[in-house]
Amino acid sequence: MSSQQMSVILSGDALITRPFRDSHDPAMMQLIELIKSADVRFTNFEMLINEYGGTPAVEAGGLHLSASRRVAEDLLWTGFNLFANANNHSLDFGTDGLLLHIEAMQALGMHYAGVGMSLEDATRPTYVQTGEGRAAMISCASSFAKSQRAGESRPDFGGRPGLNSQRYETRYVLDSERFDQLREMSEALPFGEMQRHLIEIEMYKPLEDNENELIFSSDMRNGMHFVRGEQPEVRTTAHKRDLERNLNAIRHARRQADLVIASIHAHEPDVQPDKPAAFVVEWARACIDAGADIVTASGPHMMRGIEIYNGKPIFYSLGNLWFEFETVDLLPADSYEMWQLETQSTTPADLYDTSLLGFHHDARYWECTLPVCSFEDGKLTGLTLHPVTLGYGKPRWQRGTPGITSREDAGRILSYVSDLSHEFGTEIVEHGGVGEVRLG
Repeated sequence: MSSQQMSVILSGDALITRPFRDSHDPAMMQLIELIKSADVRFTNFEMLINEYGGTPAVEAGGLHLSASRRVAEDLLWTGFNLFANANNHSLDFGTDGLLLHIEAMQALGMHYAGVGMSLEDATRPTYVQTGEGRAAMISCASSFAKSQRAGESRPDFGGRPGLNSQRYETRYVLDSERFDQLREMSEALPFGEMQRHLIEIEMYKPLEDNENELIFSSDMRNGMHFVRGEQPEVRTTAHKRDLERNLNAIRHARRQADLVIASIHAHEPDVQPDKPAAFVVEWARACIDAGADIVTASGPHMMRGIEIYNGKPIFYSLGNLWFEFETVDLLPADSYEMWQLETQSTTPADLYDTSLLGFHHDARYWECTLPVCSFEDGKLTGLTLHPVTLGYGKPRWQRGTPGITSREDAGRILSYVSDLSHEFGTEIVEHGGVGEVRLG
């Protein structure tokens, strides 16, 4: 009996505004050939194809992102067949804009996950059938405005359209001296008195360990949570209810497919922007334990490290594959106000001239690798990394579009990914401009 072999190619954010099917750029054509060569082709689709339809949200993800269906048609033409959709731009144009986006994806036959008519719908895995087997994918986000989270359905009340959440909790640890100083500050300000009043009228439940915990907030629900410890640090942990819901989706998919991918959109760093927050590491390993074959993250717009955990790959960020945020054609007044610009006479070009300039000064936002994972009978047997450039330093109407990079740049990019991956015990070697992850 012959073995089952399946190849998977993965990419980070496809923040795409410009159709590219008519391009004759050799580097892009080489990239497209690579994508088409795999059985399963995944990307994080960080774009709404509602053609600016819907109601602009006040809480957008930095810009209101929208484009025509043509960009999605070109991604399908390229070969992508799995689209993660939970991200901080999912509701840039409100619920009605999201519904237009979902309608367009369904009309195009896109296999997507991460958004839906309710929390249950947004959590549900999507599936794609290939010639080598069936693949499943779930998509969630930890970076989003509260209003973007899908609502859970009840027997007596419907849910709310939105994205599949993976929230997290933050604890700020202080040594005893600093903790006691903060407690004195809390008493000097009205927070201590407010907390006692809320406890008295039973609107707030006291902390379990009031001597070693402190919430700095007026309503005691949304403030900063401090705990006494040995030394100052920031601790993040995955929200338990969200975690269990997403793990259950993976366990279900494990019984329904040959291969399972878990995706998270997580901007949150661990101090340095190219290091994942602790809760992301916790979440990723729990997904593997629940049955995922691959875990991939997106969101920070730059690469983070790679871990091989229990024989399965975790990509803590794949950076950008397309990064064309500077050629969004139309923006609502809220986008201009967000960047403190005049809302009536300014144009998108004015905004791009004066805002979001941080991305332009750092090549890390304009480079990535495309990993190709080879599986045989469910076991990871090979993992190669193909360096890609997005045109750092080019004019804004040219940069942001990907292509396979030169041999010289490939070595530098692979060296950077290797450095990021050392802390996870991952070794990467270069062969002819392509990285190979040692699997033991």
